[in-house]
Amino acid sequence: MKIDLRIENEINKKLLDKAKSLNISRSDLIRKYIEKGLEQEGYTGEQEEIFIRNLKTALNEVLKPHVERICAISAKSGIASASAYFLSATTFNAFVHPSMKSEFTDAINDAKKMGIAFMRTKDVSIDDIMDDGVSRLKNKYLSK
Repeated sequence: MKIDLRIENEINKKLLDKAKSLNISRSDLIRKYIEKGLEQEGYTGEQEEIFIRNLKTALNEVLKPHVERICAISAKSGIASASAYFLSATTFNAFVHPSMKSEFTDAINDAKKMGIAFMRTKDVSIDDIMDDGVSRLKNKYLSK
């Protein structure tokens, strides 16, 4: 059976070059590619489910230790951060004059809000946030 087929010039040149290198006609090469393409079914049905299950198992085995390590580091960082925050707040509170306690509490709350805002940001450097935060706190509390 004869079939007319339209293809781009670039693809035609590749087919001609490949056919020439194999010492066969372009038509024979196209028939060969069509036959190979029809033989390829890939994963279907149960095969696909087995492949996906095996892939998930393999990924889990590789990634699980790394994810657990990142979680442990993150938890330790959170504990260290919270400890530093409470130590700083407690220490500074001990040295703040009673008449300044209200402003001190406000400053601590502002710093906490800035920390929360930083945790929610993406693609912003810690240095930029710190510089901005220190500047805002200085302007609010030390310029009086």
